[in-house]
Amino acid sequence: METADIEIRDAVNETADDSGETVLAEGEESVEAADTNETSTQASFAQASSAQTEEGQTVQNNGLPYYADPMRRKIDFDSLEAINSDVASWIYVPGTHIDYYIMQEQVPDEFYYLWRNIYKYQSEFGSIFFPAYREGSIEEDAHQLIFGHHMAYGEVAFSDLMSYHDRSYAQENPYVYLYYPDRVERWKVWSGGTFDPYDDIYYLDYDLGSPEYESLLEHIGEKGDYTLSNTPSASQRVTMLSTCDNTHGYRFALTCTWAETYYYNGR
Repeated sequence: METADIEIRDAVNETADDSGETVLAEGEESVEAADTNETSTQASFAQASSAQTEEGQTVQNNGLPYYADPMRRKIDFDSLEAINSDVASWIYVPGTHIDYYIMQEQVPDEFYYLWRNIYKYQSEFGSIFFPAYREGSIEEDAHQLIFGHHMAYGEVAFSDLMSYHDRSYAQENPYVYLYYPDRVERWKVWSGGTFDPYDDIYYLDYDLGSPEYESLLEHIGEKGDYTLSNTPSASQRVTMLSTCDNTHGYRFALTCTWAETYYYNGR
């Protein structure tokens, strides 16, 4: 990770109060009510850590970020947007080095941020980014795509997604967190698999509840290396994290279902 990125990450951590509202997916349990050590991996981070902020919010162990309560973490988007108004979100994946801002591409098929950072400077790591849409918007797409590089060296960008080829790793590290100015969303890993760069999963966009989207979900389930128990229906959105799979010459995609949203100040 570049020095500028580290400074940004360290500068934007805040703690939300308890005045917000939690919304859960059917069958999901709030992290507030669940075991505070979400996974065995996270538990080991907490027990082994020696550095902690005064708020007890951020713990670093062997370079991995850890947040005792990710659903109460808050990102200072005003500071990020002052640097670049294309900042759209922030992503955190426990058990990995993935803890980055997400940029929103503005022109379809240009991928400006593939090789640029938040400062719009050329960068071999590029940025994590949402693609741009010719029509509609990412909020209207039934499957939300997020892209990042898989570097041949270093644990940067989306390189750590390769661990999710392993079903047992996915079971032990099942959550992805997306932060926005008004809320934090918790997503749960459903499937991981390798896909051709021209696979249907990379088409934009799909309508929620449509036969095409239902077929897409069936395709992901059949094509994936594995699926877990939280299989989505055609009426549920999914989020897909995608990166190059250097071992196969294709792409790896991690598909997640929505589990929980915390609105910082209610709705």
